[in-house]
Amino acid sequence: MIIKGKTRTNGVQLADYLLSEGRYQKNKAKNEQIEVLEACGLEYGDRLQDIISDFDYSATGTKCEKPLFHVQIRAATGEYLTRSQFIKTVNNLEERLELSGHERVIVMHTLNGHGHLHVVWNRIGQERQKTAELNFFKYKCTDMARLLEKEFGLRELSGKKSGKLSHREEQQAIRHGQKPQEIKTAIRECWEQSDKGCEFNTALEQRGYMLAQGDRRNFVVVDEQGGVFSLARITGCNSAIVQSRMADISKSLQCVNAVKEIQRERMITVASMNSTKLPIASAHRNNRKRHNNKTTKSRKR
Repeated sequence: MIIKGKTRTNGVQLADYLLSEGRYQKNKAKNEQIEVLEACGLEYGDRLQDIISDFDYSATGTKCEKPLFHVQIRAATGEYLTRSQFIKTVNNLEERLELSGHERVIVMHTLNGHGHLHVVWNRIGQERQKTAELNFFKYKCTDMARLLEKEFGLRELSGKKSGKLSHREEQQAIRHGQKPQEIKTAIRECWEQSDKGCEFNTALEQRGYMLAQGDRRNFVVVDEQGGVFSLARITGCNSAIVQSRMADISKSLQCVNAVKEIQRERMITVASMNSTKLPIASAHRNNRKRHNNKTTKSRKR
């Protein structure tokens, strides 16, 4: 499940987008069906543009510059949500973000039988004219998606687009002669194909990485050259999700320094094995050359 939100202004433009009207008229060909499920005032003949515009107007006299909170909710490709599941998601998210009692608009778009939902909340409370702060709303939206995936029996997504390396981690990889993108991709692939910590750890070790207990971060990945990477940052998951998946092995993991030492010893062993192979390979090549020279001379005779 994917839940994305953003604060904004310009209610008229947003309403045009939701209804595929005005400058968004071309979108009508994309959406087979547009249905307004909820909008206070619609039953009295008010236009959606006027309703959401009133959300904007309610911020007059306050310090709030972006009184609209627009959220999109959709299932992952190949999966579907029922209308009741959509509404449950909206209500749960509303409670999580402390938006209960705030005005809202709900619009359903359907394309090729696959629906997605748009919700617009008025951040300005009607009773006290107090603005909902929405602290850390991006993380809360992601958390809600992960929780409802389990409840609805959907596959768990991990926020692929949010996973990244820090600047320090990128520079660390470059110094070691590695490509940051390849490291991120390898770790994410191991994460996607595993459901438990032991499976994830095995997948990492097959690629030369090791899992460790970090000092400040809960879990980190250590590469063959001792580079350290935050697991939560690369996967795009919050610490609660990472801890939940790593619960089966969290107590058995070693600290970063111990794992670095293991990786260093492995590198020394590999280098030693390669150095012994080189003279043998060179001797084989010399033997082949002498044999070829003898064969050539015998043919000339």
